[in-house]
Amino acid sequence: MPAGKKALIIVDVQNDFLPPDGSLAVPQGRETLPHICKLIEDESWVKEWDLVVATQVSCFIMLLGAGADSKS
Repeated sequence: MPAGKKALIIVDVQNDFLPPDGSLAVPQGRETLPHICKLIEDESWVKEWDLVVATQVSCFIMLLGAGADSKS
């Protein structure tokens, strides 16, 4: 991104990162939600940024042989 430009990057907001029940909860994770919601709901903020990116990561884990007897 060129110097002097501003980017807003919202990375992977999901329930797993939020207390109290998230399996990967970040202690103050819920405190960010009102700010993110305000940004999403009020489109006037968009003009303040040269680039806006929101990401969501999806992971799929395959357990091979889960439940099978093992002789290791």
